[in-house]
Amino acid sequence: MILSHRSDTHFVFELDVAEAEAFRWILAQYPVDPEGAFEVSRGLDGATMESASETLSLSMADRRHQLRSAVDVFLKDSERFRGDESEAVRQLTVGVEEVEWMLQVLNETRVSAWRRLGSPEDFDEVERDEDASLGFLMEVAAFFQTALIYAWSPDSWDDEDDAPGDDPAL
Repeated sequence: MILSHRSDTHFVFELDVAEAEAFRWILAQYPVDPEGAFEVSRGLDGATMESASETLSLSMADRRHQLRSAVDVFLKDSERFRGDESEAVRQLTVGVEEVEWMLQVLNETRVSAWRRLGSPEDFDEVERDEDASLGFLMEVAAFFQTALIYAWSPDSWDDEDDAPGDDPAL
């Protein structure tokens, strides 16, 4: 996934056919953990913890629904990936306003897979088939996160005045 063009409103990436399919695939995996496992704080008392956990769960469920809807719209857009079947490269256009939700989806996918693995410190412990597929999910999500962060990063711009948006730092 190579950034080929950027403007104030969008980024254009070039992906080979396998990368384009992998990008569609990783977005389609969202959410890895539909229920989520978000911890509020370990220092709260029982009633406060229960209330805060319930509020967080409701908020995250709503956000996951919004992100899933954005993913569905993105994946159904037949104009998103350009290039005919005979070409080895696809062009992907991503609006500046889409980068944030894509990064959220990719990060939550990566972190959810890591949690399902038991939050390992050392990936040499990942041996079983299911663990390997979750590890693969993490790696694919991280690959696309890196490409999107690079595109958005002011350090990747030749001239900082060309950076998109009012605040180029996420």
